[in-house]
Amino acid sequence: MRTGACFHWISIYLLFIILVILPFLPGDYDPLSVSLSASVQLYSGLGLLTCIPAALWLYHTVKHSKIKNDDGPGKHKYYIKICLWHGRIIIPGS
Repeated sequence: MRTGACFHWISIYLLFIILVILPFLPGDYDPLSVSLSASVQLYSGLGLLTCIPAALWLYHTVKHSKIKNDDGPGKHKYYIKICLWHGRIIIPGS
């Protein structure tokens, strides 16, 4: 990934974190910050919910792949383990 793309994603993540924390900062009540925080939290939760079907879809695709490679039959098992481990880190409470 290019450096510019990494900077772009990091800035988006920082913006989302700021939008979530903004209503809890001291100061006057701001209805815009509350609604922005709620929308970011809602869409983040929906994004986490899509991780489970995406992991199952990936598992199904790799398991039933009809592509024959020279790497042998157990080539994809490491990819599945890596994806499941990252899902365990990302989804809280697992």
